[in-house]
Amino acid sequence: MPRTERIHISDLPDATVDCVCDAIATFTVGLTRNVREGNRERAFLIGTGTLVTVNRSHCILTAGHVVAQLGDSDYLGLVSSFAGRYGRQVFEKSILQIHAVGPGQDESKGPDIAVVVLPQAQIGSLLAEKSFFSIDNRRARFAEAFLEKNRGFWFMVGVVGESEEQLDPIPGSVQTKAWWGLCGRFSMPREYEELGFDYLDVQVDYRTAARDLPSSFGGFSGAGVWQVPLRKNREGDIEAEEFVLSGVAFYQTPLADGARHLKCHGRRAVYEKIPELVQRTARS
Repeated sequence: MPRTERIHISDLPDATVDCVCDAIATFTVGLTRNVREGNRERAFLIGTGTLVTVNRSHCILTAGHVVAQLGDSDYLGLVSSFAGRYGRQVFEKSILQIHAVGPGQDESKGPDIAVVVLPQAQIGSLLAEKSFFSIDNRRARFAEAFLEKNRGFWFMVGVVGESEEQLDPIPGSVQTKAWWGLCGRFSMPREYEELGFDYLDVQVDYRTAARDLPSSFGGFSGAGVWQVPLRKNREGDIEAEEFVLSGVAFYQTPLADGARHLKCHGRRAVYEKIPELVQRTARS
């Protein structure tokens, strides 16, 4: 029988955290609302998304209020590089299939989740750069039960809205913007259900944080929540056993007493609600 060892989240090696974050970032994109005015195009960060496959389609999983910010004539832009590379991926809203639940009247409660089906003929460059996490391949596995919440640690990767920078335009453009990505790890979230949806509540403690945290998590709406079981390899190094997409962030509470909470949809929403929503919409 494998031996179980306990490790505190603060003792997790930096090299392990870096490897996990790099891996999760390959599935993660920033989302912008791109507005065209003549020969000019302006981009506004609206949130974060996770690249997934649902019902054999390549999609972006995000929050409902994120895609609700797109106007009929807008373009959806993707911030695809977390390594500072210039890039531009845009899709006309008119050719996107958007399936959303929420946001509701009370934005703090949910439901607030969405999936955007991308035009398959126009994602060649995105496929060459990024990876898509297959929800399809894991639905049967998680039909009976999900991983125990205390297996490994939990991570979230998103784009920080307040980090926006105006850079010198690259040749052929009139505007170049950049945002910082942030990867954080945390202990087990609180899990609960309400009105047919499951939720995760993640506490962010500013008093004990190992690094500076943004004053706001604006831009993290739609960020993926990941559970990452760990193991020791033959060299004794701690590494990820697998990466399990387990939720979608949609709301941050105000900072109070040195902490705030990030509210997220949970695992049932990812593996049950989203595929059902896409199937139901496709039949209608």
